Amino acid sequence: VIGMSLDDPSITPSENCRYDLGIAFPKQTGEGMLGEIVCSRGRSVPVACPDASECEPRGFSIRDFKSQEIAAIHCAGDLGQMARAWQYLYRIWLPSVAFEPADLPAMEVFVRLPEEIGWMTFDLQACIPVVPL
Repeated sequence: VIGMSLDDPSITPSENCRYDLGIAFPKQTGEGMLGEIVCSRGRSVPVACPDASECEPRGFSIRDFKSQEIAAIHCAGDLGQMARAWQYLYRIWLPSVAFEPADLPAMEVFVRLPEEIGWMTFDLQACIPVVPL
């Protein structure tokens, strides 16, 4: 499961914040962060990705992301831990390296789902797509 924050909640009023939630389908076995997470869960990849004819009648859309360099930090804990992870990535790490954010949304790649660990705790990778300066 992947969540994408389209707005900064410290700037955008909460009633206007947008957040997309989706299911990722890695294309290659064990490669990249998604493939590693799927394999760590005892599943095999590739998993058949649904096509538009299956999704659109149910109100879902398909968004295909090409392979992308990302800056990621593992975050396990409550909302405060998540906020600290995002602040670290954007305010400390990013200004100190030769990368800038790509023109793509930041993503939360869930390692374990709230149904497994509780709705007040998170286990995810906070990810920023990046490009070299």
